[in-house]
Amino acid sequence: MPNESEPGFNAARVRPTLQAIARLISTDRRIVVLATEKAEILLSNKPAAQLELDVSALQTAFNWHTLCTRARRSGSVAVSVTFREKHLEGELVHLPLGNAAAFLLRLVETDQEAVLLQNRARAATLLRVSHDLKTPIQSVLASAEALFDSREDRAGKTNPDTARVEKSARMALTHIEKVIRVIRGELTSADLQADEDFDLAEESRNVLDMIEPIVLARRATVTMKIEPETAIGLHGPVHIVRALLQNMFDNASKHGGETIAIRVACARELTASKDGRKERLITVEVADQGGGLPATQKARLLGTGIDGTRDERTTGANADRTTAGLSVLAHAIGHLGGHIEVFDRLGGAHR
Repeated sequence: MPNESEPGFNAARVRPTLQAIARLISTDRRIVVLATEKAEILLSNKPAAQLELDVSALQTAFNWHTLCTRARRSGSVAVSVTFREKHLEGELVHLPLGNAAAFLLRLVETDQEAVLLQNRARAATLLRVSHDLKTPIQSVLASAEALFDSREDRAGKTNPDTARVEKSARMALTHIEKVIRVIRGELTSADLQADEDFDLAEESRNVLDMIEPIVLARRATVTMKIEPETAIGLHGPVHIVRALLQNMFDNASKHGGETIAIRVACARELTASKDGRKERLITVEVADQGGGLPATQKARLLGTGIDGTRDERTTGANADRTTAGLSVLAHAIGHLGGHIEVFDRLGGAHR
C-alpha cells in the first residue's frame, strides 16, 4: 500500500479511491485481487479466496513481475493461465496510487465468460493481423511483376528480385500461420503479447525489404538510415514494434511521393522515465513527399480535437471513424509508451 509518510503522498485523496476499489472487488462475481508489484495481496474477494490465490500462486503460476512490468507500460495486459487445473482468462490493470502503485487482477473461470473473453481477444488480434497481411502480399505481387517483366532475366541473368519474392512470401506465410493458430486456439492473447529479445536494426531492414518492391513499382526511391548501424539488441513487445514499423513504412510506400527517407535511431544511453524507470529512447522518422494528412485525420490519429485539445469523440464508439492503418499505428504507439509527431512540409507540427 502507499506509504502515507512519504512526501507528496495525499492520503485523503487516495483513501476514497481505495474504498471504491474495495467495494467493487467485494461485489464482483469474478475472481479479483488487488496486489503490489511484489505480489503482496492488498484486497481480494471470495472467489479469489476459494481459488486460494496467494503470493506464491501469483509469483509462480502468473509470472507476476513480468505481467506487472507490461501492465505498467501499457495500462493493462491480457492474462491467460491454467491454475489448479482451471483455465483462467482476464486482465491485469495498473492502478497508480500517489507515489505507489497497485495492480488489479480480474479473472473468469466459467466456460461462457472465458469463451467470450477469448473471442473478443481473438477478434481484435485477427483485425490487426489481417490488416498487416496486405503489405507482404502486395510486396509479393510487385516483386513477381518485376521478376517476370525483366528482360535481363530472359537473357539468362540472375534476377535480384527473386530473394525479395521469397522473403516477402515467407513473411506472408508467417502472418497466415499466426491467424490459423489463433483461430484454432493454439495461441492465446497472452502468448501474442509476450515480450521477446529482438534486433531493432534487423526488424527495420526486414520491413524495408518488404515494402521496397511496392515503392519501386511506383518508380519512387526509398532510403533508410539506422543509428547506430550495428545490431540494436532490445527486449520488449516485438509484435507491437513490427506493427508500428510496418504501418509507418507501408503508408509512405503507397502514398509517399517520389522520395521516401526513413531514419531509425536508438539512444546509446538509458534515460529515466516519468516513473523513475530506465528506458531507451527510440526514434522512428519517415519523411516523404506525399499529400499529408487532413486535419481531421491528424486529430483522430493524435486523439485530439483540431484545435489541439483532447477530443472524446476520437475514442470509444467513434474510434472506427479513423482508418484501420491509423488505428493500428495509434494502438502501437500507446502500448509502447511513445508519442506521435506529424510535420507538414509547409510548416506546422502536431504532437
